[in-house]
Amino acid sequence: LRAIDPALGAAFDDWCARYGRCCVNDDPGSPTLVELPWALAALLRGAVHAAAERAEQRTARLRAERAEQARAELSGRPAADRDRFERVLAAAIRAYPLREDSAFWTGSMPSGLLRASAIEIGRRLVERGVLDRPDDAVQLPVEALRGALRPDAVLDAAVGGLRASVAQARAERAYVRANPGPPFYGPEPQPPPDLRALPAAGREVNEALLRAHRRPPVVAADAVAGEVLTGVAASPGSYTGPVRLVLGPADFARVRAGDVLVCPTTDPAWSLLFGVAGALVTNGGNVLSHAAIVAREHAIPAVVGTATSTRDLRDGQVVTVDGNAGTVTIASGGEPA
Repeated sequence: LRAIDPALGAAFDDWCARYGRCCVNDDPGSPTLVELPWALAALLRGAVHAAAERAEQRTARLRAERAEQARAELSGRPAADRDRFERVLAAAIRAYPLREDSAFWTGSMPSGLLRASAIEIGRRLVERGVLDRPDDAVQLPVEALRGALRPDAVLDAAVGGLRASVAQARAERAYVRANPGPPFYGPEPQPPPDLRALPAAGREVNEALLRAHRRPPVVAADAVAGEVLTGVAASPGSYTGPVRLVLGPADFARVRAGDVLVCPTTDPAWSLLFGVAGALVTNGGNVLSHAAIVAREHAIPAVVGTATSTRDLRDGQVVTVDGNAGTVTIASGGEPA
């Protein structure tokens, strides 16, 4: 980039310095965006070919349209109701964008800084012959890393077991990813408590949260009805496009403009995918999940909580995502290309 377009190269470097050192999830064991240059390059290419209207432009346009629609519906109501709507809308416009900022700066970025520190320790331990790769260090407890940095640590018998500890940690991570477990542990979820004793404001907030969680856990066997996958309607609109399975950061580079992202879930660092995607489908989540909130911010249709989308859909398959009905329909003849 620097050789072909110095200005673009400088802008890209600046973006990486500001935002690229975050982990792709809250686990410091996951890579940071700057460790995935091929993925960033692919997404940059995709952004060039994406729709001319940027996500923030779409969101601003839709917000203005919905606000005018609400004002028209409230035109016959008392002035106090109209004033209350304007106050709540102004507060929401101020507060909601902070949701993504808080998740990024308090989760993804600190994890990235911890990872960078661990990898620097790992680099030094590789030079000493204690570890094989710098990123092996993120698999080890802090106490083990501190001990391994001691000047006499190479002679310590405990250090000889670090490679075995790394191998065990990697194997445990792989097992957990392959065996995510049941929807819940312990007894069946109980009915919600009676909220009538709460103050009005507390009752309103808690009723909204209960509505968001009211949909019971989806059982895999019930998730597919013919050629329709069902989930939670998370972001409005309808979109038809090819499926792109994104199971982790290694798949970022495969995303193309207009793809339907199909993921287990999303983390704050995944938000850069939303700028080129046409729609989103996830296994987990509800209307207040990260995936749902950011899909609405980017004004792309989304269906979450399908439980089995990454198992039942295949790369290249053409689907229609209905974010109003909460369905994902496999198009006729929509087999992978």
